[in-house]
Amino acid sequence: MTGLSSTAEQHIENRNRLRKELEELQDKSTGLLQQKLPLENELKNLRASLEEARAKLAELEELKANFSSNYDLKKQLVEQLAKEIQDLKTIQQNSMNELDKTNNEINDLNYNIR
Repeated sequence: MTGLSSTAEQHIENRNRLRKELEELQDKSTGLLQQKLPLENELKNLRASLEEARAKLAELEELKANFSSNYDLKKQLVEQLAKEIQDLKTIQQNSMNELDKTNNEINDLNYNIR
C-alpha cells in the first residue's frame, strides 16, 4: 500500500507542479496580450499615416508633373491680360480725348451762340 500511496503522492505533486506551470504560462500569455494590444493599435495608426502620406505624395507628384504646363498656361494668361489692359487703357484715353474734343466743340458753339 505504501507503493501505491507514494505513486499517488508523486502524481499529486506532478499535477500541482503542472498546474503551477500552467498558471505561470497563462500569466505570461496575459502579459503578452497586454503588450500586444497597444502595439497593434500603434501599428494600425502608423499604417493609416503611411497611407495618408502615400496619397499626399501621389498628389504632390502629380502637381509637380503638371507644374510646367500650368506655369506656361498662367504665363500666357498673364500676357493676354496685360495686352487687354493696354488695349483698354488706349480705348479709355481715346474716349477721354473724344470727350474733351466734344466738350470743346460744345463750348465753342455755346460761345458763338452768345
